[in-house]
Amino acid sequence: MAGNEELYKVAFNRPVPGESLTRDPDDPMPSEKAPEYTTVKEASEFIFESLTNEESYEEIINLIAGGMPLMGIAQTLLFSGFHEGKWNPDLVMLLIEPTVYMLMALAERADIDFVIAPDDAEDQAETLLSRNTNFEVLQRLQDPVEPSVEPEIEQRLQELPETPSLLGKEQ
Repeated sequence: MAGNEELYKVAFNRPVPGESLTRDPDDPMPSEKAPEYTTVKEASEFIFESLTNEESYEEIINLIAGGMPLMGIAQTLLFSGFHEGKWNPDLVMLLIEPTVYMLMALAERADIDFVIAPDDAEDQAETLLSRNTNFEVLQRLQDPVEPSVEPEIEQRLQELPETPSLLGKEQ
């Protein structure tokens, strides 16, 4: 019965549909206001600055070195930015790929092996591909995709100093 109580707590500990409509319109949440960034370029620059500042860089590198999937880190960064009113949900979707590429570049510069997505997500993608019989769709999915990181950010990533491997650090 304890399992059911846990399920009920999770199921009923959510906002009521329409609850946001009962908030004071003079004091909206940040995500209910106009977003701070409205283009992929502006938001990508903000994310790059956030990833490479002194306070968060080492923490991000430690997460990647600890095996945290890059998609999980990107989702967390992007959702918190949405919640803070930095961008809207549409821009979140457009920022996933550039954010993951930035994280990949930082991991490569630190000589860290990284995981892009958890194994079960990759297995699900392979299952979907194996079920699909449309050859053209399969061919397009296998074609290499060019990274969609802004050229200025890609240049700044190249200019970052090499980070010594975390594996070589004495503990």
